[in-house]
Amino acid sequence: MRFLKWLFFILGTLITLINIPKFVSIIFRFFNPQNNFGELIGELVGSIAIPCVFFVLFFILQNNQK
Repeated sequence: MRFLKWLFFILGTLITLINIPKFVSIIFRFFNPQNNFGELIGELVGSIAIPCVFFVLFFILQNNQK
């Protein structure tokens, strides 16, 4: 369990660092009126939700070890 806890933390951190440029580009694309806003919102939610899953799993495993 200890290995999984740190694996989830490392994966969440790496995915967050990788998604920062994507997140910024999505925000700048909101200002272009020719873009599909539904698609941009989906990409924005996806770029936030995927690292959150790993961090939630990390904190669940951390609280179970106490």
